[in-house]
Amino acid sequence: MPLFSATSTDSNGVVTEGPWGWSVLGLDGASVIESMGNQGDLTVGEGETSMVLIVIASLRENPQIKGSVVVQIPTVIGVRVVSASASVDRGGSLQYLALAEGFALTVEKQGITWSVTDTSGNTVDSAINESGVLSVAADETAAKLTVTATSNV
Repeated sequence: MPLFSATSTDSNGVVTEGPWGWSVLGLDGASVIESMGNQGDLTVGEGETSMVLIVIASLRENPQIKGSVVVQIPTVIGVRVVSASASVDRGGSLQYLALAEGFALTVEKQGITWSVTDTSGNTVDSAINESGVLSVAADETAAKLTVTATSNV
């Protein structure tokens, strides 16, 4: 949850630190599914479709004094998964890499959760760790495995 703060400096150098009222608009000026706490904490709603938001701070004692900032919301449109091979022997391991693709994603926003199942989605004896290393159990009964990478954004 991003935290915002605001201060105002007039032409004489006098600084005003609030209290501030907060609001959030979509880039088109329409209100959005967000909430701003009194301390400048922004919560982006699960159903939000805007990829860009405008956060506005208005001085409560004089709402004409205000400022805004444009915020880009990280949005995932897909996850690309690669490995050096499409097969691995029972008892072996294989490194997978995944990259979330989308809008306003940074390296810090690339969190991936890995899972492995059989082709029907059932639990298997094999495992994949948080770094994307698949370890196929020596006694794995599934002929084929499905590795899934899910973005945490």
